[in-house]
Amino acid sequence: EGEKALKTLKHLEKLRHEVLEMKQSTVAEIRNYGHPPPQVHTVMTATYLMLGTPENETKNWQAVQALMGKTGKQGIKRMVAECDPDMIPVDKAERAANLLSEFDLEQVRDVSAGAATFYVWAEGMIEEVKARPVKQE
Repeated sequence: EGEKALKTLKHLEKLRHEVLEMKQSTVAEIRNYGHPPPQVHTVMTATYLMLGTPENETKNWQAVQALMGKTGKQGIKRMVAECDPDMIPVDKAERAANLLSEFDLEQVRDVSAGAATFYVWAEGMIEEVKARPVKQE
């Protein structure tokens, strides 16, 4: 049990680290798309869904750009760093998984290395949420 928890913790740290190591210029590159490839918009919608942003607030790209432009506590890298998979509702994780299922990692990486990093983070968080023991009422 303890070994499994440690493995989970290391996995989460690795996922967070990948995003935190991302240069701000990479975030800006994603944000600067006038009309992003569908992969990029979908990945960012799924990412923000996992971070607690309602999906309807990421339907249009300008709204996503505004979210990505936030700094401090509301900055995407900080939100990723502080994201606790135990606080993500299963239905949100399932919806994010459904969104991401449209593309594989290579299809995302082909258009944006930065979006691919968020893809890997979101996929990893979805796995953690799905692996959570079901609470008995």
